Amino acid sequence: MSRYAVLLEGRNFPLRFESETKLYGFYTTRSVTADSEAQAELVAVAEIREDENLISSIDQAFEAEPKIYMESVRKISWWSRSKKTGYTFYPMDSE
Repeated sequence: MSRYAVLLEGRNFPLRFESETKLYGFYTTRSVTADSEAQAELVAVAEIREDENLISSIDQAFEAEPKIYMESVRKISWWSRSKKTGYTFYPMDSE
């Protein structure tokens, strides 16, 4: 198994901030262990889908179809153990 850095983009996430729901996108990088680049993408996306902090911020009553896309994937050194878990959000209406 190898380590991979997977850059993901999320789009159309209806997130509640300060009692208001708006559509947001985000970028995030996940460091995962996998047998291949394809498996690394699946593992990284699964991490996002299981992120309780993100899930709890989604307004389930808001009609939207959130999507997650892989932007890039690359092998990283075995000693690169940092677990990247942050997000960089942007409002979807800014595009």
